[in-house]
Amino acid sequence: MAAGSEGNRQLRPKLTRHKTGERFRQVVESAPNAIVMIGSTGLIEMVNAQTERVFGYSRDELLGKPVEMLVPERYRPNHPGLRTSFFANPVSRPMGAGRDLYGLRKDGSEFPVEIGLNPIDTEDGTLVLSAIVDISARKRLEDQVHAMDSMLTHMNRVATAGELSSSIAHEIKQPLAAMVIRANAGLRWLTRDTPDLDEARAAFRAIVSSGHRVAEVIESVRAMYRKSSQHRVSVDLDDLIQSVLGLMRVELEKKKIIVQNELTGPIPAVMGHGGQLQQVILNLIRNAGEAMDAVSNRERVLRVRSAIHNTNEVLVSIEDSGPGIDPENIKRIFDPFFTTKSEGMGMGLAICRSIIEGHNGRLWASSGSHGSVFNILLPAQKIAKARSTKSPVKNSEAIEPSP
Repeated sequence: MAAGSEGNRQLRPKLTRHKTGERFRQVVESAPNAIVMIGSTGLIEMVNAQTERVFGYSRDELLGKPVEMLVPERYRPNHPGLRTSFFANPVSRPMGAGRDLYGLRKDGSEFPVEIGLNPIDTEDGTLVLSAIVDISARKRLEDQVHAMDSMLTHMNRVATAGELSSSIAHEIKQPLAAMVIRANAGLRWLTRDTPDLDEARAAFRAIVSSGHRVAEVIESVRAMYRKSSQHRVSVDLDDLIQSVLGLMRVELEKKKIIVQNELTGPIPAVMGHGGQLQQVILNLIRNAGEAMDAVSNRERVLRVRSAIHNTNEVLVSIEDSGPGIDPENIKRIFDPFFTTKSEGMGMGLAICRSIIEGHNGRLWASSGSHGSVFNILLPAQKIAKARSTKSPVKNSEAIEPSP
């Protein structure tokens, strides 16, 4: 009996190690990411089902093969050296910090990845467990955001040129008009004299002609940038807001901003230029995110709402939980070249208001429970009874008083 008990004690550690190893394999197999385990020689010793799905190889095609088969050819020459360096100092860390990493599928296609390296001490020496995440979807979203940023920059430049040309036209057309009036008066005065004054009349007529010509040039510049000349279509603001939030998702997540999407029901469409309205909403959401950068003592919350107002208008509100706007500045924030930021021209909100007013709407700011609320009010294209399921805005304080 004693000998049997001693045998059981000797067998127990082996059974325990076997049970632990089995659990480890189960955990690896059920992991949501691709898992590849290699030894110091670089040969693959274990993979899970997700690795087969991500890379397109069967398990039998991977086991015992060099891990470099999963690495694009242009990176293979340096990979053994990097592997040797890791085994010399095996600590858990991300692979390739600061560099873009790519995996290679069986079909030869590449895809962006993030890789976490974790050393595991075993009886056979140190092994490395690599957790591989396919970030293709995130990269596509980031590319869309970069493309939107480029488009936004271009549109801001065009809109800024329009604002500046309009200001210049307003300032110059007044003295030009005075020139025309005075030149015409001079012509009438000169016609009272009998001496030959043809040369003088020709000079004055040239002044009149030049004045009209300058006015025509200025007007043509204004027409080039006038927003009302853009082709307008039916725009669903809820869909447009959802698309902007989708493009901004990664940026908002990085800032740890909670998005409260309160687009609770159908709203009427508006007639407008979709790209310009998208620019306005993107600018306001980005401004809201920047306003919350300094918030550390409470949650960073972005609340986006839409509703029918007064049965024939659509109201969109974008609220942040930032520090709010100084009451002394709230009337000036839409003025061209006014800004409280250390960088920037101070044209963003001025351009946004100009775009909304070009759509026969209004844009204004008010105070929220913590931060600021930017409100967009646009005329509805059509109110259909079947679509008017969302209640009108009941909080009269949220609506800017009519001027």
